[in-house]
Amino acid sequence: YNGCPVGVDEISNLNSGFSFYPNPAQKSIRISSDERFDQVVVREVTGRILLSENMQGRIKEMNLDISSIASGLYMLELLTEDGKVMAQRLVVE
Repeated sequence: YNGCPVGVDEISNLNSGFSFYPNPAQKSIRISSDERFDQVVVREVTGRILLSENMQGRIKEMNLDISSIASGLYMLELLTEDGKVMAQRLVVE
């Protein structure tokens, strides 16, 4: 399992224990999580990774620059140290 949801049912079963704003977004988003995370991934709906950032230490909040991502619908994933994947839909305008 590579962390990529493979269907709509799987997406709805993921723990979305985080929030972010704005959504839709244009240049950057602010992410806040209930749990510490150490990696952020933005994927196309096909599963291809567009952006992946590893943190130096586990954090609960961050700003993410998405200005290089084209308009569209994406999955924003946070990965915790114990392998949990938290995901939500991200709309880029």
